[in-house]
Amino acid sequence: MLNLYQTFRNIIMSLLSIPSNADKKKYSIWLNNFMWYRLRLGIIIAMISILTFLILNLSRYPNIDFSWLYTNLMQAAFLLLSLALLYTPVGHTHPGFILLLFSWSITLVPQYCYLQVGIAHFDFVAWTLTFLGQATLLHYQCYGDCISFHNWAYCFVS
Repeated sequence: MLNLYQTFRNIIMSLLSIPSNADKKKYSIWLNNFMWYRLRLGIIIAMISILTFLILNLSRYPNIDFSWLYTNLMQAAFLLLSLALLYTPVGHTHPGFILLLFSWSITLVPQYCYLQVGIAHFDFVAWTLTFLGQATLLHYQCYGDCISFHNWAYCFVS
């Protein structure tokens, strides 16, 4: 019984212990590497998806609306920009900024492009998939999700 108590006490004490600065530094390095690799995967998957939809719709519907084509090309350009910025020193040290650019390129770029031609377009599927992608592909960081949520709330209220 005493052995079980000591084991339980050791587990609780290890959970409540404050990590040292070296442990925090190691965790920060691990988190940046984790986010970088997962973000690269997410951007590549999004690029493949956007380009596939673009090619399929252009081959199937040759007289497609110009605003739709412009929107998808802008999304592809911003995804390419976020992939290029991911390989810069800023992208290696602060992948959270690239996460925001990646999320905004999927959610806000289409809204901006449609607003230029006078169409109010809110895509619930893209917003939902973006939030699910942030939650599943990347380690949770409150500031990225909070900023994205505030953008969603602002666009929904407007």
